[in-house]
Amino acid sequence: MNQETLLKELIQLTIKNMEVAKDLKNYNLTVLNWKKNSNSWSTLQCIEHLNLYGEFYLPEIEESILKNKFQAESFFKSGFIGNRLAKSMFPGDKMRKTKTSKSMYPSDKKLNNDILEIFVNQQEQLLKLLDLAKNVSLNRNRVSISMAKCIKLKLGDVLKVIIYHNRRHIVQASKALQAGLPLDGIIQFDSFIK
Repeated sequence: MNQETLLKELIQLTIKNMEVAKDLKNYNLTVLNWKKNSNSWSTLQCIEHLNLYGEFYLPEIEESILKNKFQAESFFKSGFIGNRLAKSMFPGDKMRKTKTSKSMYPSDKKLNNDILEIFVNQQEQLLKLLDLAKNVSLNRNRVSISMAKCIKLKLGDVLKVIIYHNRRHIVQASKALQAGLPLDGIIQFDSFIK
């Protein structure tokens, strides 16, 4: 895939994710903390989960970009593992459930709008990193992954994984919100996740 095309796609997805989080601030905390059942996550828990991943990945991505040893190339070719991880994260009609590590589980407590503010700030930081990534190799620069810091994937694959993962849980958050809203609220919010 053309590196410039990939980065444009990732920037657009990041902007959409950030817009949804900003729109979520318009809902009251009761709705944002509503859960379908004890095993499901509320809207804010979905966002907190993303914040936990952001806390790990944003510094790792930044370090890879700032310690750039390899200049940008025209094309990006996903690695086998990175491609599989990215595909498994991308939301679709038949999203498979995936296990998450205990350290990335959201709090069971009632959450507040600070969770949304943190996410928006992380997305702004991610947009800056995506802009900087235009000048480095997405193929040859590497980033540690949260499951095992000793394993490093291509920068391009990690960017895809984190942004697709964000999108996946933004969709999950919107479904949790819709389930807790009256019918007219569902119609209003539905346009945000497209």
